[in-house]
Amino acid sequence: MTAILLALGSSVGYGVSHFLASRVTKRVAPVLLVLYSQTLQGVVLLVVVLAVSQPFSGAGLAWGTAAGAVGAAGLVAYYQALAVGQTAIVAPLASSGAVLPLVVDLAGGERPGPLALAGLVMVLTGIAVTSLASVERDEEAPAPTWHGPPATRRRVAMPRPPVPILLALVAAVLFGLFFLGVDRGGEAAGGSVLWVALGVQFGALPTTLAGALGSRGRRGLGIGDRALLLPVAVLTVLNLSADAFLAYAVTQGDLAVVAVLASLAPVVTALLAHALTAERPSAPQNAGAALAVLGTLVVSTARRSPSGTVERPNRLRRHPMTKLEEGAQAPEFTLPDQDGTPVSLEDFKGAKVLVYFYPADDTPGCTKEACQFNDNLAGFQAAGVPVIGISRDDAQSHQRFRNKYGLQFPLLTDADHQVMDAYGAWGEKTRYGQTSIGVLRSTFLVDEQGRIERAWHNVKADGHATQVLQALGPKV
Repeated sequence: MTAILLALGSSVGYGVSHFLASRVTKRVAPVLLVLYSQTLQGVVLLVVVLAVSQPFSGAGLAWGTAAGAVGAAGLVAYYQALAVGQTAIVAPLASSGAVLPLVVDLAGGERPGPLALAGLVMVLTGIAVTSLASVERDEEAPAPTWHGPPATRRRVAMPRPPVPILLALVAAVLFGLFFLGVDRGGEAAGGSVLWVALGVQFGALPTTLAGALGSRGRRGLGIGDRALLLPVAVLTVLNLSADAFLAYAVTQGDLAVVAVLASLAPVVTALLAHALTAERPSAPQNAGAALAVLGTLVVSTARRSPSGTVERPNRLRRHPMTKLEEGAQAPEFTLPDQDGTPVSLEDFKGAKVLVYFYPADDTPGCTKEACQFNDNLAGFQAAGVPVIGISRDDAQSHQRFRNKYGLQFPLLTDADHQVMDAYGAWGEKTRYGQTSIGVLRSTFLVDEQGRIERAWHNVKADGHATQVLQALGPKV
């Protein structure tokens, strides 16, 4: 119950702050609002970091800085859209950036279930409906007549999305990139996540300061009406409170529920705009915005569950999420290769073998990983260590993948992810604040006695093959 209340508090905090920003930005330049609020948040976070004394993480700070620069640009675009557009339309469109991680997962070889894909389609449809319902057209000039002086040339009526819609969509993309950067920073920082948060402020402040100086000059950095400083401070407190509520909600409760409830901020913003302003979007605009919000909620829900994955009886199933470590006995397996020929771990008895698990053939991350293993194949062969790749793809897919990139090592099919389960290479993984179930990119070196000599879990595709080969050097 506590997690539910915290998640709802997070949505209310963000939603109210966004509505307040839509009012303040009509009297304060959006870039100044971001600059002032980010400065206050940076001071608070610096105090927290110094008080908590987490171990320094340079990588976390760097990723946070990069994410902060992108996020600040997105926030300026969002506040500018709120200043000139209808709040009930802008807020849902900007929030749709939360589905960008799903798109990245698709590009990286993940296989989201039908529910997640349906949510993505709903978001894209909602954006399209809202944009088309909001288009502006050039006015047509009078047509030329057959007598008298020639009339002004007729202009073709060209539909175009209004500026607030375009700004909201730009903000959505930048917010999605911000989530990606923070996720990478969290992975790099380990337990020192506060350094990522501080890095976000380090990246945001120079970005907004440069934008303010470029657009307003030094003399334009002040807020003329001092009375507006209070709502800026309130907005900052709301954002910080929402951040804290969300952080505690994630640790206290089920992420599936938390993710959905914490995604209701645009609903809160739209309700406030309807109740407290004269804004009345058209029915198609409301329908499109509602569809975008609903799709975002569906994606948040779907990414927490297998979403259509069919579980089958599994003889090799271990305890969920068990990871094989060095010294453990490697589970036996027999799987078909790209030609349908059975390949067993027993075939390599008395010799070492490298087994790596990957999500899917011919996807960007998996292609990079496979090609790099192939490029380093001579080094593995010189060390007497054959390479085997395993995914859920069928033999025909493996054949196409090998032929397309000239791969010289076998690819095996684990259609029911039984072997992946046994090796701890299938299970829950958290990315961008969302938890999904799928292949955990992993690599294992099996020694002559059939034991795990080295294990690499949740690896990054790019550079992994070289890393493995270098690590094997002293021991192989």
